[in-house]
Amino acid sequence: MSKRRIAAFAAAVMMISGMGYSGASTAFSPMGNVAIEAEAANKTTKAFVARMYRVVLGRTADTAGLNKWTDQLNKKQKTAADIINGFFYSDEYKNKKKSANAMIKDCYMAMLNRNPDSKGLADWKKRFDAGMTIQAVCKGFVGSNEFKNLCAEYGITPGNITLMNARDDNYERTMFVRRLYENCLGRDADIAGLENWCMKIRKGTTGTQVAQGFVFSSEHMTPLNKLVGTKFINTYISDLYCSFLGRNPDSAGLKAWTEKLRDDNSLQYVFNGLAMSDEFKQQCAKAGIKVGSKIADPGDINGDAFMNKLLTLINNERAKNGVKALVVKPGAETYAKQYVAHLADSSKKYPSTKELYESCGLNAARAKGTTVRLICNRKAAFSEYATGEKYAVTTPELVFEDLMDTSDGGRLRKALLSADYKYVGKAPYFFEGAWKYLDPFFVLVG
Repeated sequence: MSKRRIAAFAAAVMMISGMGYSGASTAFSPMGNVAIEAEAANKTTKAFVARMYRVVLGRTADTAGLNKWTDQLNKKQKTAADIINGFFYSDEYKNKKKSANAMIKDCYMAMLNRNPDSKGLADWKKRFDAGMTIQAVCKGFVGSNEFKNLCAEYGITPGNITLMNARDDNYERTMFVRRLYENCLGRDADIAGLENWCMKIRKGTTGTQVAQGFVFSSEHMTPLNKLVGTKFINTYISDLYCSFLGRNPDSAGLKAWTEKLRDDNSLQYVFNGLAMSDEFKQQCAKAGIKVGSKIADPGDINGDAFMNKLLTLINNERAKNGVKALVVKPGAETYAKQYVAHLADSSKKYPSTKELYESCGLNAARAKGTTVRLICNRKAAFSEYATGEKYAVTTPELVFEDLMDTSDGGRLRKALLSADYKYVGKAPYFFEGAWKYLDPFFVLVG
């Protein structure tokens, strides 16, 4: 045999034994593949473990580690999936800080004994980009027929990987949360936040509940409310389409929802329309997310309950100022509701001040010095549409803040907190069955 042939033979022996292995990158060189294929001919559990050391960690196995993993495999205490999880999720592997493409190539070589095809590489790369971990990728490979066939050759049980992170559960689910970060908050998802929301979904939080947390968050609504008119509406609708459906609105959809908002429907109305759409339901089914139910819509609100909560907030503020609570008088309540009915329909009876006095136990003759104040916090829908204000969640708390506003000299605040007034009648302003204006109506009687 010539010296050249002897040298080549010696080099091949060294590669097969692992003595000449210089790192994970050589696993994808022609010589690296030759070494792994040659080793695969030795179908023992020890050969399987040694292969993981070389392919995943890029080094020769230490004796203690090699023997430990081999023994556990032989005794059926560990499966091949446990070995994969142990190596890829080890600190030693994490500390290599490899790129997504490099990690995917390691997975292909370790579990399928081949380099990735371009489609597979791109598909798994999307998982990493979404915020999923190497464990999720490994689980996908472990469940493949190729890996099961590899394990059968070594006589090893394939096993399964139990995911530790909720964001690894389902790519579509993780992307749903990520889209909410990108489209509502205008930023990438932080890992802690992404994991937190995915964990909530794992525990049963619905798609509408998660979306509501983003869409009506101050981080989304504060910059949105700075926009005006058509720009406000277009941005809001586009945010919902991109978040719920993963696409921009089509022209017909944008036009239809714009008209709904201009017809004085609420932001929640549009939210519920997209959340209850077949397209969103199909996406939730694919992601294993419960769609959930509609969120509260100011247009469906119980007006009396709304006003009762608002009065409680006012009376709490009166107490802070050392003023006795306003007491609801049935007669004043009737008067207020008749007044609001007249505002909605001028053909309906407009109550007189005399009737108010008498309904509060005060007759006109003795009503000298009795003061009456009508509080109507009127903000027309068109004005709100034009400025982009108050399109956020309509709640008693938000209306209370508006009533307590001091920018106009605190005119309404002074009246509501005045000790001169002892009795109150209240009514929400409803029109055609909807909360059309942020317009709580109070009649104050002194």
